[in-house]
Amino acid sequence: MTISTLLAPDSRSPISMRFQGGVGAPLRARRSVLSELAGQLGPRRAEDAALIVSELVTNSVVHANVGSGKTLTVELMRLDDRVRITVIDPGSQLQPRIRATDHKTPGGFGLIIVDELSSAWGVIRAGGSTSVWCELALDPSAPDPRDRGRHPS
Repeated sequence: MTISTLLAPDSRSPISMRFQGGVGAPLRARRSVLSELAGQLGPRRAEDAALIVSELVTNSVVHANVGSGKTLTVELMRLDDRVRITVIDPGSQLQPRIRATDHKTPGGFGLIIVDELSSAWGVIRAGGSTSVWCELALDPSAPDPRDRGRHPS
């Protein structure tokens, strides 16, 4: 793993981490994100960011075939009131999308988790790579996306 810069509170410079692919990549990425964000975000938001990264890296390993001979990049950029998380891989022919839930088949919940935790997400394909990005709100007074559709009792 290579880390290029630190996440400063009002910085527009991202943390950029490169990881060797393969089955261990999601755990390595998750641990690295938690380490980088320790003390910079509240524990809940740091855990949310790490979970999102783990899910997106898992998707890169599984769907873009990022095995141990390939690398992927995780970027974290602090914006005024949110963190933008981006996972960049060599890409595949598959379009990242939320799949219909099938409780009989394992997996398939990665982008559902990303969608639930983030305020926005999307996919950019350019130069032979695929970038899946999302934004995680930092303002504790901002509505938590997990509360969508829930009403106070």
